[in-house]
Amino acid sequence: MEKISNKEFIKAVAVKTGYSQKNIKEVLDAAQEIVEDNLVDGNTVKVFSWLTIEPVEKAARAGRNPITGESIQIPAKTSVKAKFGKVIKDLLNE
Repeated sequence: MEKISNKEFIKAVAVKTGYSQKNIKEVLDAAQEIVEDNLVDGNTVKVFSWLTIEPVEKAARAGRNPITGESIQIPAKTSVKAKFGKVIKDLLNE
């Protein structure tokens, strides 16, 4: 499996749509900002029918340093969960 870079992704979308790479980058940057702003506000974001991104609260918990064995307290934090829809899962399992 290969990775596709941001630059390659933007170029591929530009070729497929006929828009300039600059315009595609502007649109994707704006979409990223909208997703970020909504996640910061605690909102779940549904991207088309195939991706849901949501903030998830993680409670504080006890942990252990694997090197020293010392117990540490891991603070509560907000994480992000991405869930792909049935369309993507079906595509990968054809």
